[in-house]
Amino acid sequence: MQTPLTLAELNTKVKSTLEEQLEPSYWVIAEIGSMQVAQRGHAYLELVEKQDEQITAKLRANIWAYTYRVVSGWFQSVTGSPLQAGLKVLVHGVVTYHEVYGLS
Repeated sequence: MQTPLTLAELNTKVKSTLEEQLEPSYWVIAEIGSMQVAQRGHAYLELVEKQDEQITAKLRANIWAYTYRVVSGWFQSVTGSPLQAGLKVLVHGVVTYHEVYGLS
């Protein structure tokens, strides 16, 4: 049996592995499963992929306030609709892993 790790040690290994193996950023097609805009202006999304109405993949995403103001204003001016749950979108983002908060 290998030496057991603490949960923090395991999460640190996961974070290090992801940082070493992933590209700096990715373009991803996903549906906005849910979206909340906080009082301070940050947007918190759950991105999902569905097949036959079943969720096959899910990931949390954050858009910081300044970026959200710019992106949401641009999106609405171009499409006539606000960013909202149910829309399929193309997003460009950075994958991060935090030992306490997980993958986003």
